[in-house]
Amino acid sequence: MENHILDMSKLKPSEFRTLDRRHTVAVVPFSPIEYHGDHLPLGTDYIFAGEVLRSAAAEFIKSNPDWKFMFTPVFPLGADTVPHGGSLSVKKSTLADVADQISEQLIKYGFRYIALFSGHGGYGQILALEETAAKKRKKHAGKKTLVFSPLTYLLQRTASKEFVEMVNKRLSKPLDEEDLRQMTYESHGGKVETSYILSVAPELMDERYKTMPPIEPEPNIIIKSTLETLVTILPNAQENEKLIGVRMLTAAMTWFFSGAKNGYLGNPARASVEFGLAIRGAISELFCELFTDVLINNEIPECGGDFLIALKLLAH
Repeated sequence: MENHILDMSKLKPSEFRTLDRRHTVAVVPFSPIEYHGDHLPLGTDYIFAGEVLRSAAAEFIKSNPDWKFMFTPVFPLGADTVPHGGSLSVKKSTLADVADQISEQLIKYGFRYIALFSGHGGYGQILALEETAAKKRKKHAGKKTLVFSPLTYLLQRTASKEFVEMVNKRLSKPLDEEDLRQMTYESHGGKVETSYILSVAPELMDERYKTMPPIEPEPNIIIKSTLETLVTILPNAQENEKLIGVRMLTAAMTWFFSGAKNGYLGNPARASVEFGLAIRGAISELFCELFTDVLINNEIPECGGDFLIALKLLAH
């Protein structure tokens, strides 16, 4: 596997020059340093960005040994981080500019397959990488260059019954009703991310996660935010799309930070190594399907129109 999962920073110039560009994926990961609650390291998303796609690549290579994955170091850049101590954020435009320039250089070096990956799910973050990838595919269509954003694909697939089944088949006991209920709103530093870090870097965990209380969105805030969002999308509610986006973002953030006063949302105390491994395995399975689509079939999975519209509104 050492000859198939490569760190670009450790390659000798001769090794870099002789890489088979037709069967090598250049992976460019991005992720900010961000607060996820007192129980998780500030590098939670950074760790995810550097590890999870490597795991998926290793699985893919088992049945596709002709392929290699070359990883750049993780760029510590992210938009829309939570405003708690320790978070570092840049503008969406800054992230897009860096992704654009790095991918352009890799294309000039002859790489056909470039994955702009993120371990952070901020609205601006997702949109910046998705738009940059689409821009590069259009610009270099003649070269059959496929630049893609795995996070966009992942977020659309994880919100499904299929993903739950992928997780369940890796657990000794299926997710119960409380787990499923919490997964519908958990978005930051809860059971999922706590379990993930437990499974890959337990030495970075603070043991207080075992007794931390669950943080849930307040019902009145959910109702208020939902109503505010609905008002913005009613016919003729606003002429200015950007203003609609600002109002939707305000509603979404009101909901989020009312539930996450402590910098996390969900129930870290329900976390486990087994669940973390199950999440990692299910994500790897999804990414192997994505790699098959892109690398073998030369197809970029379609990004849902409603998903993109929501992103554009929320990212303004």
